[in-house]
Amino acid sequence: MRKVAVTGIGSITACGIGKDTLWQAILHGLSGAKQLKSISTNGLPIKIAAEANEFNPLDFMDATSARRLDRSGQLAISAAELTIDDAAIDLSNVNKERCGVIDGSSLSSLGMVLDQYQGFLLGEKGRGGPTMLVCGMTGNSSAAISMKYKFKGPSATLSHGSVSSACAIGWGLRAIEKGELDMVVAGGTEAPIHRAILTPFSKAGVLSKENDNPASACRPFSLNRNGFVLGEGAVYLLLEELDHALNRNAHIYCLLAGFAESSDACHPTSPDPKALMLSSAMKHSIGDADLKLEDISYINMHGTATNVNDIAESQALNNVFGRPEKQPLANSTKPITGHLLGATGSVEAAVCSLAIDYQIIPPMINGTPEDPECSINRCHEAYKTNIKSAISLNASFGGRNSSLVFNKYENNNYR
Repeated sequence: MRKVAVTGIGSITACGIGKDTLWQAILHGLSGAKQLKSISTNGLPIKIAAEANEFNPLDFMDATSARRLDRSGQLAISAAELTIDDAAIDLSNVNKERCGVIDGSSLSSLGMVLDQYQGFLLGEKGRGGPTMLVCGMTGNSSAAISMKYKFKGPSATLSHGSVSSACAIGWGLRAIEKGELDMVVAGGTEAPIHRAILTPFSKAGVLSKENDNPASACRPFSLNRNGFVLGEGAVYLLLEELDHALNRNAHIYCLLAGFAESSDACHPTSPDPKALMLSSAMKHSIGDADLKLEDISYINMHGTATNVNDIAESQALNNVFGRPEKQPLANSTKPITGHLLGATGSVEAAVCSLAIDYQIIPPMINGTPEDPECSINRCHEAYKTNIKSAISLNASFGGRNSSLVFNKYENNNYR
């Protein structure tokens, strides 16, 4: 199997623009959750979100191009540009037929589609036009990125709920390992800040209603948790075959070494409380990376601050590693970035890559008082240590699970 390096990271989230702003927010526990600004909250029970307020599509594209994309597409193509720039790669020297784009989005352009059809039904001029056939299609994001960079390998958008972008990264790993591609822009995008999207999430009881305290509203694994804060943004990684990266003297954040996915086949919205298949995904990803349990230093948990998810995820760690004192340090970074639904896996994959690069495990905020049913080895403050391997763990409505394993690149003399 060919080895796969992470050589570029592009991020647009509530934390700001670029991977450095993401890392500083994660490292210092600076939450991007705030009072909603982009939509009216009149009549809404939820008035907070983690919005990407610093994002202006015109900083990345002209007005015509921006009009041809919905917000999730605008975020995607802009974050992909940051990724390519971060990788410092001269695309004129690569074989575009060996370059692909695989991303994930849970809702994709749903917000724009809802607006278009509402206007169409009200008889508003210009609504329901032919651009809906492209902009309203799940998959617009990956197509837009491949067209921008003339990448002629596969372009695909997965829609697997909250594991979408994690699986996209895993599929990118497989394509490079098998020799099908040399380079993949892999990640996810999500733009769910819309009244018609917030409402059903609120009625499902998964969103925190702590409107007066947005920064402390999301409390994973805490006894007082009551749901997550919805977030928007896009994060992409450049996955590159290792020799391809070494030949151009690329900076290697880490190696992407393992991936596994599974299904609970249990319930539409609640995970299996025994966490058998989430545990299986973790075990198989560790085996896929040819590692032992003791090689894992850090786990970025899905950590949605919902009652059933946090307990099931904690059970999975107990199933795989044993008691908390035997477990790797763990955290959830959703209190800082918000829950980006289908793009959450790519955000947390980026955090794992940066943690390995800097050899620092970031802290988890808002995790106290601890719920005794959530017995994990929490990282309460930034901890500099030797991180050999890290796991990004995700789960989704529909009982889907994913686990990605990242390894330190031992020969990296960048730092």
